[in-house]
Amino acid sequence: MPALDQHPLSDPGVVWSLVKRALRTPVFVLLLLIGGGITVVLAFLSKPVYRSEVALLYQDRTGTNPVAMQRGDSPSPRRIGVTLREMLFSRNLMERLIKEFGLYEKTVARFGLAAAVDEMQKRDLQFVARDGYTFRVSFDSTSPDLAQVVAARAADLLRQAHIRTRIDEVKELERFLDGERRRVERELEDRESEFALFVAKNPHVVEIGIGKGGALTSDGSAAYAASLGLEMQALQIRERLAQRQRSSSSGQPPRPPVPREVTEARLRAEAELAAAQRDLADKQAQFTEEFPDVRQAKARVEIAKARLRQVEEMSLAAVSQVGNSQTDHQASTGPADQGETR
Repeated sequence: MPALDQHPLSDPGVVWSLVKRALRTPVFVLLLLIGGGITVVLAFLSKPVYRSEVALLYQDRTGTNPVAMQRGDSPSPRRIGVTLREMLFSRNLMERLIKEFGLYEKTVARFGLAAAVDEMQKRDLQFVARDGYTFRVSFDSTSPDLAQVVAARAADLLRQAHIRTRIDEVKELERFLDGERRRVERELEDRESEFALFVAKNPHVVEIGIGKGGALTSDGSAAYAASLGLEMQALQIRERLAQRQRSSSSGQPPRPPVPREVTEARLRAEAELAAAQRDLADKQAQFTEEFPDVRQAKARVEIAKARLRQVEEMSLAAVSQVGNSQTDHQASTGPADQGETR
C-alpha cells in the first residue's frame, strides 16, 4: 500500500494499469491512430526551409577599416543600418527580386504583386545588423539553391542602391559648389567692373601701389607690394640715367622739364603695370585661366594699362603746356633784347 503523502501517478504500476485500461477503450485507440497518421502525413508532405545569408562589411569611400571608422567621425553603425534596411525593403528592390526569380507565383496570380512584396518582407527576407559595421542579408526558401541566389542578388542590389545614393549625394554637392563658384565669380566680375569704372572716372583719387611711407594702399599682398616697390626704384634709376645721358651727349637745347608730380605718377604707373604682369605670369604658371586668382590678376593688368595710358596723356599735356609757356616767354622777351643790342 503506497504512503499517504506519495502521488498516485508516481508509482509505475499505477501508470501501467491506467495505460492498459485506456488501450482497451476503442475511442482512445481510434484517436491515437488518427493523430499518428496525421503526423506521419505532415512529415512526408512538409518541406524543409533553408536559409542563406550574405555578410556585408561597410567601409567609407576612403576604404577605412571599421575600427578606425568607430574612432573617427564616420556615421554610426545604427544610422547606417537603418539606411541599408530602408533600401533593402524598398518596394522597387523587392519587386525586382520577385520578377527576376518568379517568386510567390500563386500569391501574385491571386492577390497581386503588392501581396507578394508584403509576404517577402514579413516572412522570407531578413536584414540583421551585427556588432560594428557588419550587416547580414538572408532569405528563406524550400530550395537551397534558390535561397542562395536570391540572398546574393538581394545583397548585390542593396550595394548598387547604396552606391547610387552616394553618387547622387556627390552630384548634389558638386551642383551646390558649382553654383556657389559661379555666384562668387559673378560677384567678383561685378566688383572688378565697378572698380575699373571708378578708376576711369577718378584717376586722381585711386592710387594703386606704393603710397606714402612705402605702404601698399589697395592690395594686401606683401609679395606684390615688394615687387611693386622694386619696380618703382628700378624705373626711377633708369629715368635718372637716361636724363643724364641725354643732357651730356646731346648738343640740342634741353627738353622742357616735366613736373615732378607727373613724373612720379608715370613711374608709379609703369611699376604697377610691370608688377601686375609679373603677378599674372606667376598665377598662370600655377592655375588655369578660369581660376579666380588668374582672373583677378588679368583685371589688375588691364587696370594698370588704363592707368598708364591716362598718366601718359597727362604727361604729354603737361610737357606741351610747359613748352608753350616757354615759347611765349621767349617771344615776349626777344624784341627788347634786340633793341638793347642796337
